[in-house]
Amino acid sequence: MDEPQEPPDVDEMDEPHEPKEFGKLFWAGAVIGWAVIVFGLVGLFSDSDTTKPLSFGLWFGGAAIVHDMIWLPIALAAGLVIGRYVPAVVRAPLAWCLGTSAALIAVAFPFVLGRGRNATVPSLLPRNYAHGLLVYLAVVVAVAVGWAAVSILAARRTSHSAAGSTTE
Repeated sequence: MDEPQEPPDVDEMDEPHEPKEFGKLFWAGAVIGWAVIVFGLVGLFSDSDTTKPLSFGLWFGGAAIVHDMIWLPIALAAGLVIGRYVPAVVRAPLAWCLGTSAALIAVAFPFVLGRGRNATVPSLLPRNYAHGLLVYLAVVVAVAVGWAAVSILAARRTSHSAAGSTTE
């Protein structure tokens, strides 16, 4: 029987990682990002008669609340279910499929409902957006099924080759 190993010395253990300093690329991105935000806010408030900052603020805050109170818990619950009940080999394709489908539905939903459609202006929302959404969802599902099939075949090939090498 093997002797129990002693825990490694403190010197041998990895020290807690110190956060890395932010590099030049980070700071360049931060400066550009904040410049864009400031530009947008200046435009929002300088043209307040047409941009309606209060309405924008309500929509912006509402979107954050909807995300944090509705979408995030749904995504976390889906992740827990996928992690617990779905085989590891198909978790990534299924999670990608669900996340991409949710994003497509969220973006397309107002168009599918026809919000803003006006019979006197036929060029306003002229397409069958429900059909378009279904086509995009079918493509997403097809890609996910293909990805899952390739993952399953690769896992089988790996397990068969590993099983074959242990019997030699």
